[in-house]
Amino acid sequence: MAAHARLSPSGAATWMACPGSISMARGLPDTSSDSSERGTAAHELLELLLTGKPVPASLKMSNGVTLSLDDVVAVESALDWLSDETDEDAGDEIETETRLVYNDDLWGTCDFSRYRPSTKELLVADYKHGVGVVVEARNNWQGAIYAIMKCRQLGNRGIASVRFVIIQPRAFHSDGPVREWTIDACDLLELEGEILAGIERVREAESTEGPDWADRFLARGTHCRWCKANVASICPLVQREIEAAAAADFAPGYSPQKLAEALAICDRAEAAIKATRAFAYAEADRGAHIPGWKLVAKRPTDRWRDEQAVKDLADMLGLPPEEIHEEPKLRSPAQMRGKLADLMDGKTKKAREDAARQLLAEHIESVSSGTTLVPDDDKRAAKGDATQDFTPITD
Repeated sequence: MAAHARLSPSGAATWMACPGSISMARGLPDTSSDSSERGTAAHELLELLLTGKPVPASLKMSNGVTLSLDDVVAVESALDWLSDETDEDAGDEIETETRLVYNDDLWGTCDFSRYRPSTKELLVADYKHGVGVVVEARNNWQGAIYAIMKCRQLGNRGIASVRFVIIQPRAFHSDGPVREWTIDACDLLELEGEILAGIERVREAESTEGPDWADRFLARGTHCRWCKANVASICPLVQREIEAAAAADFAPGYSPQKLAEALAICDRAEAAIKATRAFAYAEADRGAHIPGWKLVAKRPTDRWRDEQAVKDLADMLGLPPEEIHEEPKLRSPAQMRGKLADLMDGKTKKAREDAARQLLAEHIESVSSGTTLVPDDDKRAAKGDATQDFTPITD
C-alpha cells in the first residue's frame, strides 16, 4: 500500500465536490506549514495522553515542534471530553490513531473511536487543533468515511447508531468546541452509496480526455482552499478567473454589479498569482527545472563591513556626529556617500560623489538578500552555476 492514500478521508470534501482535483494534483508535492506541523504535534500529545504513554518533559514532539501552554490546554480539553465519553465498566472498546481501510485507494488514520457493545453505539471523534478554519461536524464527508470504515471493521457486531464528533477547542463556534453529527444505519448506507459514486467519478475523470473535461469534472467552491492544484494555480477554472480579471473593461455607464463581480474575481486571481509565484519559487529552490526560468541571487545591497571604522573616518574628515548617525544605527552606505560627497573636492556633483564612493569602497560589501525567479534572458548568473565563480584560463 502506498505511503499516502490516493483518496484520503481528510480530502474527501474536495474530491467529492471536484472529482477532477485528483488528476490535477497528481505529481504536485505535499506542502506543510507551521500550523499543520503544530497540529501534528498536538495529535501526538493527545495520543500519548490517551494511551498513558510518557510525555516529553520539554513538550518537544517527534516532529521537532515544541508545544506551548495554549497547545497543551487545548489538547487536555479534548482528553477530558473523550475520557468522559469512555466507560470501562460498560465494556467500551477504545482505539486511537487507528489505520482504517476501505480499499487500496481510500484509507486513513482515525484519531479516536469507541464502540459500546451494550448499546451498539459507535463514537468516532476527530481532533482539530487549527484556529483559522472552523470545521463542521454535520454532513462531514471525512466523518462519514471513517464511520463507514469502522463499521466495516466491526463486521457483524451490529451498529445501532454512529456519532461523529469534531473537537476543536481553539476555534470559536456558536455550538461550542465540541460538535456532533448522529447518523443512523440507514443514512450511513445512503452516504456510502454517494461516496462510491464519488470514487467512480474520480476514476472517470482520470480515464477521460476532451475539450470539455474541465467543465465536466472540476468545480469551484470552498473546498478549493485545500486543493493542491488550486494552491499551485494550475487549475483551468482558476486560470479562467485570472483571464477574466485581466480582460475586464469598464466604460462610462458600466454596471456596478459587474464591477463588484470583477473585483471578486480580482481577489481570487491575485491570490492565485501569488500562490503561483510562491509555488514556482519553491519548486525552483528545490532544484526543479522550469523552462524559461532560473533562480538567481537577488540584486545586492551595500552594507558596512566595519561601522566603527566608517565612524572614525567621517569624524576625522570633520563630519558632525548628527550627520554620521541615524539613531539607533549608522546611516546606510548610500546615505553616507551622499553626506561625505559634500566634503569632497571636485568641480561637479558626480565627481564629488565618485570621490566619496572611492573613499568608502573598502568599507562596503555588496550582499544579496536571497534569490528570485527571473526569465532566462536576465544577465545575472543562475544559482548553482559554478562557471560564474571562475575566471577562464588561457594558454
